[in-house]
Amino acid sequence: MGLKNKKKKPSDSAHKDGDRGRSPYFRSRVSHGSKLLPAIDGRSRAARVFRDTYHSMVAHCGGEDELPETMRLMCRRAAAIEAECVNLEARFTLARQKGADPLPGDIDLYQRLTNTLRRVCEALGWQRTARDITPSLGDILSAGHRHA
Repeated sequence: MGLKNKKKKPSDSAHKDGDRGRSPYFRSRVSHGSKLLPAIDGRSRAARVFRDTYHSMVAHCGGEDELPETMRLMCRRAAAIEAECVNLEARFTLARQKGADPLPGDIDLYQRLTNTLRRVCEALGWQRTARDITPSLGDILSAGHRHA
């Protein structure tokens, strides 16, 4: 008796504008949104920083439903850079605790990463994008019919 390969149905977020007509089963877990970092233990410090930063950046830009694909990609890049900066900051602190100086290569890398992160943030916008929470005309009309 053979085992049947049961697949989960992908989430609705798998059907973004550019993906209509394309089966989510043939897309990577990353691009259809079911996994942020495949093959990585999500409990690690770096993975948690990446995930938290990514979700914060998406919220900053107006939320997942309103986010164009290009901005989603930049949110991923910002999250990856931030996770690496946190890692380097921990290295700096450990070196200082041991009475040593941080490695010059690490300082140079940190400087380049923070400059890149600044440019990514400029592309995304420094000001938070408010999510539109006003009800639509259809919502108002259907609420009026329920109360009548």
